Amino acid sequence: ELAVVMRLLRREPKFLVLGMIQSLFESSMYIMIFMWTPKLEGRFGTGLPHGLVFGCFMACTMIGSCCVGYLTNVEAPESYLRLVFVGAAASMLVPSFSGSSGYSVLLSFFAFEFLCGVFWPSKGILKSHYVPEEIRATMYNTFRVPLNLIVCLVLSNLESTSDEVVFSIVCLLLCGAAVMQHIFLKLVRAEGKEPSGSPGKVKGGGRHVGPHAGKGTPTRDDVELGLLEEA
Repeated sequence: ELAVVMRLLRREPKFLVLGMIQSLFESSMYIMIFMWTPKLEGRFGTGLPHGLVFGCFMACTMIGSCCVGYLTNVEAPESYLRLVFVGAAASMLVPSFSGSSGYSVLLSFFAFEFLCGVFWPSKGILKSHYVPEEIRATMYNTFRVPLNLIVCLVLSNLESTSDEVVFSIVCLLLCGAAVMQHIFLKLVRAEGKEPSGSPGKVKGGGRHVGPHAGKGTPTRDDVELGLLEEA
């Protein structure tokens, strides 16, 4: 399966771009997970109610996920995810400034978690539409290697790096994800393929009801599936 994935990445640029989007966004999310506690403790002190804050994060994520069903009735995930990444980058600008107040930083984290909630089901829609089911897990696990490298590289230098610099790096990673998403959309349009969640095709929180409902792979992926048989 790994050999098939490598061949697909060479033949189909959209798979490579989709994997890079995952690495860039998820690495920024994991860095934020490590950094929110020291960042907020620096603003509110040791009396910060960590459990309450984390519960609010999860609530924001849930609200974001609930909005996906409405978003896909208006725009395809390939398109609106660009705005999601830009919004996430903007939210991480707030903690990157040393003069930001505690409540402004907290609200920026809430906004980021909301956008994470939008990202996860939207990513699932893209995966089910473009990536062959037989190699889906292998392909995305392959891109966890650069993801973990980015996270380890940033977190291993925390002693010599300020919080503001770390969140600036997170912001740059998210901007990179937005650029990659725009490139992915252009590749899909250049192929003349219908976007995964065209308005009216996806309803009920991201459940497919179009011609590919119940299928993990679009019909033009017969060539890629043929690679599986060769392997």
